[in-house]
This record gives sequence, C-alpha cells and structure tokens, in this order.
Amino acid sequence: MTSAIVQIGTALVAMLAAPPLELTATFRFAPETALNTTPPGLEVIVSPASIEFTAADRSTTFRDHRLWILVRRKLGTDPGPPALDGYEEQVAELVDLVERIADSLHRAVITGAPVTDVGIDPVVDRMHLREQNQFVSIVSVTCRQRK
Repeated sequence: MTSAIVQIGTALVAMLAAPPLELTATFRFAPETALNTTPPGLEVIVSPASIEFTAADRSTTFRDHRLWILVRRKLGTDPGPPALDGYEEQVAELVDLVERIADSLHRAVITGAPVTDVGIDPVVDRMHLREQNQFVSIVSVTCRQRK
C-alpha cells in the first residue's frame, strides 16, 4: 500500500503535466539541490516535506500533507558571478511561472484531499542566483485528509 503523501505527490506531478501548465515534473524523496548539479533547461521536482497530525474531534484526525515543488533553471552558461541585469527578464518569466503553479493549486483537491495552504518561499533564492546563475524557487502545498 502506498502512503498518502506519495499518492498526493504522484497526483501533483500529473496535475503539473496537464493543461494549462503542461510541465514535465518528477517525484523524488531527496532531490539533489547542490549548486553544481543543475541540468540544462527547466527542472520541476515534487518532494514530500512533512505530515502534521491534528485532532479534529475525539475520533477524527486531520493529516496535513505538505509537499514542495522545486522549480529551477540554469541561466546563461558562464560560471561565476552572473550579470544579474541580463537575467532580469528571464527571472521575471520564471517568477510568473511559479505564481501560475501556485494559482493552479489554490482550491484544488488532490486524491480527495483539499488543498488548504499554498505558499512560495523563496520566490527567488538569491544565493543560487548570485553564485551559480541558477533560478531556484519553491512552492509549498498542503493537502488535508480527515481520518
């Protein structure tokens, strides 16, 4: 039997692949996020983050499944400090994509679990951008199951 958070993550990958986003995403328990491991092109990774258990009443528990959607792309090809001014347009387009991902999840129901919280943090990871010309952003999504 597959755990609920894995089922939600797998369904989330399928949602990202469907219109209007049509993104190629993968599900990974431990994505590699080192600065020097970014593949060329856009990479979208869904990863389980946490499960929180809260009493709903004396016989029922809420299970809040939090997943992260990592969005990253290498900007340019030169190593070292980037010419940030040259990347502003690319970064703005990627921020727009991240916002569209978050908007598509707001009020969604994934494998019967309604989405209760969506956030973007960081919108842009400045360290990755400055040190490796890499755009990195994380969308967090929480789905609530009642058990």
